[in-house]
Formats: sequence, C-alpha cells, structure tokens
Amino acid sequence: MAIDFPNSPSNGDIYTVSGKRWQWDGEKWLAYGASLAATRTTGKNIIINGDMRVSQRAQTYTVATGGGTRYYPCDRFWTGNYTWSAGSDMTYSQDTASVPTGFKYALKVAAGSTGLTFAAGGNITIIYSIEGNDISPYYSEENMTLSFWCRASSTGIYNVLLANEWWGTSTADRALQKEFTINAADTWEKKVINIDLSAATASGTWAAGTGIGLIVAWSLGANANRTGDTYLDSWAAWSNYHYATDSNTQLMADNNATFYLTGVQLEVGETATPFEHVPYADQLARCQRYYYRNTSGSLYGASCWGIANATNSVVSNMEYPVQMRTGATAVDYTYQVTTNFGATNSAGTLSLGGHQSPSRLQLDAGAETGTPFTIGNAYAVRNNNNNTGYLGATAEFLP
Repeated sequence: MAIDFPNSPSNGDIYTVSGKRWQWDGEKWLAYGASLAATRTTGKNIIINGDMRVSQRAQTYTVATGGGTRYYPCDRFWTGNYTWSAGSDMTYSQDTASVPTGFKYALKVAAGSTGLTFAAGGNITIIYSIEGNDISPYYSEENMTLSFWCRASSTGIYNVLLANEWWGTSTADRALQKEFTINAADTWEKKVINIDLSAATASGTWAAGTGIGLIVAWSLGANANRTGDTYLDSWAAWSNYHYATDSNTQLMADNNATFYLTGVQLEVGETATPFEHVPYADQLARCQRYYYRNTSGSLYGASCWGIANATNSVVSNMEYPVQMRTGATAVDYTYQVTTNFGATNSAGTLSLGGHQSPSRLQLDAGAETGTPFTIGNAYAVRNNNNNTGYLGATAEFLP
C-alpha cells in the first residue's frame, strides 16, 4: 500500500501511519530509527569535522580589523579578520543555541551592532583546507557533491569558492565560484553544489601529499576589489583576488548580522546523501592530525618532560596521540611552568625546538629569570595551579 506522506516536510519531521513511524531526513522518508544507521557509510565524507563537534580550542573569538590572523572556533574551519575601515568587532564561535535537526553544533560568525565597511582588500570568509592526501584520489572525478546546512540573517545570493590553494601562494592557479541562495532569513536551509573536479585538475598545480589539495570557502562580504565573476560556474586560472561574486550578499555589512554553518559534506557522486555521522573519538583523532591540545584537567598536570641542557633552558618532548600532518609549526599555551616539582618553578617562554617530527613535539622551555636549572636534571612542563592550563601544537596549513 502506498503511503500518503505529508507535503513539504521539515528536516526531522516524524509521521506515523498504521502504527509505524517514519522520519524525514531532509531528502527522503526513512523508517524511524533507521536514519542514523543510514548515515554511517564510513569514509564517504572527505570533510573532517563537518558537524562542528570538535573544538579543541573551545574559544569564542572577538576580533577587530587586522591582518588576517586565523581563528579556529571549530577544528579545521578557520576565518580571518581581513581589513575593514569601520564597524564593530566580529565574533567567531562554536554555537549550540541554533542548529538544524540531527546536529548539535554549528560554526557561528556574527557582526556587532555596527556592520562592517570593508577597506581595500577586506573580506570575511570561512575556509576549510583539504589535504592533498585526502582529495587527490578524486582528482579525476567528474561528479562530486558538496552539501551543507546554513542559516543567515539576510536573504540573497551567497557563494562558495573552491581553489587549489589560498591566493598568494605559488600553487594557487585554479578556482571556481558557485552561488547559492538563502531563501528565508534566520532559517536553516540545506544547500547542494555539484562539482566537476576533473575539469579543475585538467590544468594547474594540484598537491597529492601533505600540502593543500583543495580549499572550500564561504564568502560573507568583501570589498569591491575582492569581488568578481571571473570563475563563476567554470574552473579558470586564479589570477585575481575574487573571493566573492558580484552578486554576493554583503552580509557582514549589516548590523548584528549572523551566519551559521554545519553539516558540511563533500563526497563522490551527483547526489547529496545524508550526512555521515562518525564516532566522536574518530573525529577528534582526525582533527588532531592538524592540531593537538594537551589539557590535563588538573591543577598541576604535566604536559611533557625534559632535561636541562643549560642553566636557563630545558629541552622536552611531548608525544602526539596520532601522527600529525607535519612537524609542529607553532605552539600555544597558558598557565604553564617548568618545574622539578620542588623549589624550581619557572614561568618562562615556551617555544618550538629545532627538531620537530609528526610524532612528537620538541619544546624549548626558557627560564623566566636567571639560571634556575641544573644541567642534566629532569624537569616537567605542567599546569601552574590552574586546571584550565594547556599546551597546544599546530600542523595546520599556513598562508
């Protein structure tokens, strides 16, 4: 017997007929309880942390105009503050207050009480960089599908930019712009974009190793000298700074503008399948290939141990839980001291050592003052009476 399902269902709606429940997954009706199992086709999603669950930095960033510092409110997804001449500070965060059915987290970008006026070169963009190792097996695919859930405070035309590197690098030479429409303000909508990757890789420089293979970027506004339709709907040589199309909505120029993003999936085929939910531990491990934060959670928990190689310096090592993309390129930390768990507690500068590997961090711990260390003795880098202390190392892609 054919089932007369309701017209125009919303994602997550449940319909009961003849004692059996069905749920709309955004594309089709599934037997209730089967939708999650249907999404567990392991490995189909090339995007890591597309559901924004992992946020090792766990920080809301409030930023003013600047020179493009990269902020990661959710692991693997970054955004920068690129040059505006007027407007309130921006905030970037992992959000739980507004999410579509089937998700618990979203990346949120918000303007302040005064919208932005972009100076020359100015733009606001959310960027995801795909490692060459992950995307190169699909370089010959004619049919790839990018899908995502988004919510914006203003209706209009928006665009995604795809390219083989970020502008300004020597290998950034192929790009494509694809537009999508926000139909209703402050409403979650699923967007689907089809991509012919074989047309992209027919020319240009495409990484197959640990470098950037493909970037995916959502433009939320830009100065006129960063907009243009050079690559709209067709792969072309990336010869201009055109992050946004001419029709792109200048969202962050609005007062109190907001944009939310989650459920990002890139897969082989012409059709967007339900989002692939993977166990949290697996997703965290994939993220830790690019950034690892050691948070012991105790007042005096140690991050790593080492040996004093001088009276004002300790060389220590921290093992990573997974192999990182490369050796660390930067460290970040707070509430750390170098100590022998006795009389010596030095809150000196922590910096990258000269011998990094994807398996471990070499950390140089300098003395805060004087010469407190004994050459050859063991010391630990640990929290300084604060259970929120951490030591982090990044192997994320750099500009």
